[in-house]
Amino acid sequence: MFFSELRGHFQRQKETERRKAACRNIAAGVAIGTIIGLTAGILFAPKSGKETRQAIADKTVEISGQGKQLVSEAIEKIKSKVTSMERSAYGVAEQLQEGIHEEAGH
Repeated sequence: MFFSELRGHFQRQKETERRKAACRNIAAGVAIGTIIGLTAGILFAPKSGKETRQAIADKTVEISGQGKQLVSEAIEKIKSKVTSMERSAYGVAEQLQEGIHEEAGH
């Protein structure tokens, strides 16, 4: 019984390692394909190098602005939630204090 469980454990471990290796190979293939595609796109682009660099710079600024806007919106939502939670906590604390004072008075 012990040996069959041990064998099963090693078989599962071997299968897990095989799957991990397959995933690493797929990820490496995707990364290499992306790099090749980007390089080919830049090399065979109908624009000059200067225009391509400017387009990349413009897109970077655009994406950066969008990222800043998303972060700003997220911060505002978080602040709103925190304020709401503070109000709820204060309300619960006041109710508890009132309940304690009523119990102490009786």
